[in-house]
Amino acid sequence: MVDGVSNSNSTNTTTTNSSQVQLVKNFDTFLTLLTAQLKNQDPMAPLDTKDFTNQLVQFSQVEQQINMNSSLTKLISATNLNQQTQALDYIGKDVDAPGDTTYSQAGKGAKWTYDLPKDAASVTLKVVDKAGNVIWSGSGDATTGLHDFTWDGKNSGTGEAAPAGDYTLKVEAKDSKNAAITADITMRGKVDSIEIDSGETMLVVGNTRIKLSDITGVHIPAAA
Repeated sequence: MVDGVSNSNSTNTTTTNSSQVQLVKNFDTFLTLLTAQLKNQDPMAPLDTKDFTNQLVQFSQVEQQINMNSSLTKLISATNLNQQTQALDYIGKDVDAPGDTTYSQAGKGAKWTYDLPKDAASVTLKVVDKAGNVIWSGSGDATTGLHDFTWDGKNSGTGEAAPAGDYTLKVEAKDSKNAAITADITMRGKVDSIEIDSGETMLVVGNTRIKLSDITGVHIPAAA
């Protein structure tokens, strides 16, 4: 759900802060030792300051790197927050995404699109429930290209409304030589909520999680 936010950003921030604290401690120690050496040096043979200068340069470079990492962490955090805010707009809307499984309310049905790379001699469409039972079967369009398929939410054998749950469309297409043709399938489903998984924004459709970046279409559901 929305409150399932990953803690990766806070971990990065903690690591950066710890590095900064350690750098300050090391630098303070270095200055203490440098001051002691300068106070106790032999006036007739002063210490070579080249090594001290190099050490100061190294501290400066490390500090710049830590500051850069901190800035990148803040940028990533801001980007993730913006993405999560945008994802909230998808709740309650129908989205299209690659996949053959979507959620159907009791008797409401579902919609898919399948894409045939070439003409088929025959196409059989099957709607299967989570347990693998065929709830609906029938013939489909066998020509090359995209084809929309809307299932009415009923069991084709009994005519009764199927219960709410996740349903999968299977496209069994064969050419004139009875060889199988693989069809690409796109599902459509209503977004119930969003989740954050390791920094990735996911849209929840039934029991299916969809990456925000995988969405290919958004639709406002028709009024009931």
